[in-house]
Amino acid sequence: MKNSSPTHLYRYQDSQNYFIRFRMNFFKNIDYIKPDGYFVASLRTSSYDDAKWLAFYIKRNLMKEISMECFSNNTVKSVVSLGDTLNSVEHELQHEPSNSNAQFKALLRQRFAELLKVGKLMLEHGLDQSDNLQKPLSEEDMQTLKTHSEQLVTPSEQLAMLETVSNDRVDVNIDLEHKYLDYRDMVNALTHQLDELKTQLADYRLEATGSVQSCTSEELHNFTIAMADQNQVKVRLDQHEANKQPDGINFHSIGNQLSLFLQEKSRTIDEDTIEGYRSKFSVFFETVPPESDCRSITKQHVQHIKTALLARKSNASKGCSDKFLNPKTINGYLSNYSTFFSYLEKNVDGIDKNPFAGVSIAKNEMDSIKRRPFTESEIKRLLAYKPLHGSEARVFRQDAKWFVPIAVYSGMRLNEISEITLDSVKQVDGIWCFDLTSSDVKNMDSRRLVPIAQVILDMGLLRYVDKLRSQGKSLLFPQIRVGKKKAGKAGWGDSISRWFNRTVLKNIGIDCDKEEKEKKSVVFHSLRHTFVSTCVKKGEQKHLIKRIVGHAQDDEITLGTYSDVNEIDLKLLKELIDRAIVW
Repeated sequence: MKNSSPTHLYRYQDSQNYFIRFRMNFFKNIDYIKPDGYFVASLRTSSYDDAKWLAFYIKRNLMKEISMECFSNNTVKSVVSLGDTLNSVEHELQHEPSNSNAQFKALLRQRFAELLKVGKLMLEHGLDQSDNLQKPLSEEDMQTLKTHSEQLVTPSEQLAMLETVSNDRVDVNIDLEHKYLDYRDMVNALTHQLDELKTQLADYRLEATGSVQSCTSEELHNFTIAMADQNQVKVRLDQHEANKQPDGINFHSIGNQLSLFLQEKSRTIDEDTIEGYRSKFSVFFETVPPESDCRSITKQHVQHIKTALLARKSNASKGCSDKFLNPKTINGYLSNYSTFFSYLEKNVDGIDKNPFAGVSIAKNEMDSIKRRPFTESEIKRLLAYKPLHGSEARVFRQDAKWFVPIAVYSGMRLNEISEITLDSVKQVDGIWCFDLTSSDVKNMDSRRLVPIAQVILDMGLLRYVDKLRSQGKSLLFPQIRVGKKKAGKAGWGDSISRWFNRTVLKNIGIDCDKEEKEKKSVVFHSLRHTFVSTCVKKGEQKHLIKRIVGHAQDDEITLGTYSDVNEIDLKLLKELIDRAIVW
């Protein structure tokens, strides 16, 4: 069966025919029965399109007969409807509650059979299309019908009919928005006339079939109602199909909306951040399936997701940790979810409020680990450090020589340093600098020119650049990319990060395990922290420090709003570095 099938249409594995199936609690408003289980019945057709139409038509009519009070009280008594019969047997059901469900199901099957017969009759005559209320007759049939009509209809009646007939068909325009009683009299009149015509034309035979099937007044009445109601059925079916996406994709599913969100986000954020979203939403989908409607997410779902995150172990997907996620990590997940639902709030109808807005996990200050800057003696040992044996940093030793000094004297991030090209080492307004304006950096504030400290220039950086250029290189640090097809979690500087955090720190006398027990953290990023804290301690202006390291100016109202910090004189920034960062 097709993916886009309605939920009430079903086909068993070994059956050719389709079945209609829906829960009995569909009739829960009938207080003298206790609906349970399913109602299942064969539609007696192997055609998917016919079965889908029949299932929709039958279920819709059952819904109408149960829900419309006027139908059960006032409808024509010649029709055996579910509503009428319920009223007639209600007293009996109330006095025999043990039999109520069985009798009700028997009644339901009886009404189903009647609606199925009418529905198949409509399909047979092409009445399942709103723009084709009746199949055209052949010329031979039209001539035969004309002969009979001349015998049965007076000339004045023929003239009246001609005034309303065009193109061999009668357009039936019935307003279906009003109550059922509003067109009850019309249906009765039509049924009466059809019944009379049936009696008068009992001997009429269509040559195509050779016979006319017997037809009761009840079936004629149902057929008339079906004709009048058909246009609305077709409209509902068209609307039902219009709400579906090609290939069964649910447009409002979280999975589909996440794809659209990431497609838009990929224009402004790097691939690592996109992968971070995907990773975090794989955890989200462990609690809320991706096919869930994004408009149905409530605060209760948010609570379930928070509970799941609090119970989750770090590196759970790798099965290699017994520690729970810390509050900062959990809040990172929740922040990504909130960003996504903020996007939905702006782009999807039916979402009035972001359910993740303001949601976070409180941090326990006693348990939180804080990154500390390096001490002066530690910085001096780091600047003087050389590998202790031949195998240490063997593949990227030449690159490793420059990473620590550049980080110490610039405050640049590890991934920013790893992205430096030879062409980005340039002279602007007489000042040598690293040009990060076109690099794949963290955000817009990170796009900047960073003056190169005099200490780094004195170490021979420009000569090293010329040497690499003469070798046909384009990157300042080519060794860290050897054997790699793409950047890692820390950009192309993954190997530098591991070497520094696991080997260098230990070799200069820093016990990382002891630091952790004291709720402290010392890693490569601590070099950036050291640069900033050193400048602050020496009284340098904060907006200049932020300009050098690429921090947002959001708390500097006048600067962030009215000034272009990128226009700050590079000479002024270089003088700050050379003055403040002295080891």
